Parts: sequence; structure tokens; C-alpha cells
Amino acid sequence: LKARSGTQVYAMGDVASFAARQTLDRTKSFDGLVQNFADPTLNRLAAGDRDGVTSVVLRGADGDHEVRPVTRSEPLSYGMPRHELFPLHRYRMPFTRWRRSTTVLSAYGCPFPCTFCASRSLPWQLRDIADVIEELEYIASLGLEEFYLRDFTFGPNRTRGLALCKAMVDAVLSLPWSAECRIEVLDAELLGWMRKAGCEVILVGVESGDSQVAKQLGKKLRVDHTKKTLAEAQRLGIRTCGHFVIGTPGERREQIEATIRYARDLPLDYASFNLYAARLGTPMRQALIDE
Repeated sequence: LKARSGTQVYAMGDVASFAARQTLDRTKSFDGLVQNFADPTLNRLAAGDRDGVTSVVLRGADGDHEVRPVTRSEPLSYGMPRHELFPLHRYRMPFTRWRRSTTVLSAYGCPFPCTFCASRSLPWQLRDIADVIEELEYIASLGLEEFYLRDFTFGPNRTRGLALCKAMVDAVLSLPWSAECRIEVLDAELLGWMRKAGCEVILVGVESGDSQVAKQLGKKLRVDHTKKTLAEAQRLGIRTCGHFVIGTPGERREQIEATIRYARDLPLDYASFNLYAARLGTPMRQALIDE
């Protein structure tokens, strides 16, 4: 692409946030890395002008890369995403029932202390609820029929979650949606409002059925609350998915089997088992490196 058109190529993601210099040293095709996608100065970069652009790491000669300061706005704001520019009929999430769907972000980063997840190391920023509702009304006007709330954690606190759901109900959107949720945040009232607002699926990070492994992952084993909350969601007509992590460093066979038994015992419609990975920007990765 660069050879044919002269287009500049920038990347973002974990490598941009936590290993920028190493990534540019190893990947010669990138002109730079973006560390905050919502920085308004990136409009200049898109036009080919680097002057005054922040939240980027720019490739320099002989590894002398230029690190520009990261600029963040409060509240999180980045204008109206152009959903119609994408071939949305080709996009599918596992739980979307094959409707025309898209993704929406109402918050970025995560305030919870999971040691295996990089989102805790990202800045926690919230969008204005009115801004989120405006985007939802826009995607409804495009004829889209469902959305996945792409926040790392819905809410991410009960008060914010309730306010967002009530705003969605008031807007009479009639858009089904799904979201990643923290089990500690959910209760009967919040789940009730989520269902009224159109929530069809909650995805909950249970992670492990062993208390020692759960603690290592920065989680607490809340058996009774987890069962009660998931059962209440199902009673309301919300399908439930539990995420589980297998292969945590030092995890024994019997601990993995305990997790499988726990998953079978929970009121889940779906279970997602994931192999542990030492992701960039996580305390667990750093601990493994230090060892």
C-alpha cells in the first residue's frame, strides 16, 4: 500500500499504548502509532499534517522516535462515527441473531483491578450520555437493528448504568443490544432497567471456579451472588454468557476442572473458555518477566 500510493500507515492498540518504541523498531511499515484515538488533533494527521498533532509516536531516523504527549478530553468525545461507511451486513457478533448490527462505545478504559487485562492500564473516560443517545438515534435512522456496547465494562458503576438505561428508554430506541458486565455492579434493579432498554445478552467475566486462581487474576469468587444475578437476568429474558480463563500460570489440573464444574453449575446460556495470555500492559505479564 505504501509503495503503490505513498499512503502513511499508523497503528493503534496494546502495542501502541505499552510498547511503542519496540513496535516501531520491529515493524518498518508503520509511520507512527496512535495512543489516543479520540484526540481531536488527529484530524490534522489524517490530512497529512503532523504539526501540532498529539497522542502519537512518530517514526524517527535510526530509532530516534518522537513521542508526543497524550491529550485526553473530559468527557470523552470524538464526533459522530460514520457507521454507514462500513459494510455492516458483513459484521457479526456471536449473539446478534444475524441482524444488521454495529458497535457503540460509551466509556473507555476500566476502573477495575483485573491483573490479566490491559484495559485497567488505559485511561478511564466517559462519554456524555446525551452524546451516546445521539449516536444510537443515528444508527437507528440508518436502519441498523442491533448494537454491541463495546465498553470494557458496562456502567462501569451502577449509577452510571442506570442513568444510561433510563435515557435509552426515554429515547424510545427499540434497539436490542449486548454488553460486557461486571458481576459486582449488577443487581435486580439495574438488570430490570437494562432489559427495558433493550438488553438481550450480558457477558460476565467469571474467570475461575477456584478462589486461589480468581485472586491471582484480580477477581473474587462470588458464588452465591453470581448465581443469583445470572438467574435474575434469565428470568427477565436476558441471555447470559460467562467468560472463563484457563491456563493461568501455575494453575493445576484440578483447578481447571473446578472451573469447568462451576461453569456447568451456573445459569448460563453460553460459556466462553479462553486460554490465558500474558498481554502487554498487565501486572501479570510484568510479574512473569520479573520472575
